[in-house]
Amino acid sequence: MPESEAPTHGALPTRATPADEGFGWRVAVSITSLFGLVIFILLYLAFGASSFTVVQSGVLVIAALLVFIAANGAAWVGWGIRHSPPAPGAPI
Repeated sequence: MPESEAPTHGALPTRATPADEGFGWRVAVSITSLFGLVIFILLYLAFGASSFTVVQSGVLVIAALLVFIAANGAAWVGWGIRHSPPAPGAPI
């Protein structure tokens, strides 16, 4: 059976489609930044937190979370804009 006639119901696609373009590096950024955030927080709590007050430690963790959110937001905003449905009443 030629590939164009192969049943696709329930099967995973074998090739990236144009809609998937740029998806891989965004997923890699998300996973890497998440693990980086967790490693940073664990190392900070293990070795650096004792020299700061609780408030200063909280501010540092919140700043790390904001950097994580900004990195993921910057990575995914282009994909979200490209794949969002048009606004009601917007010209096509």
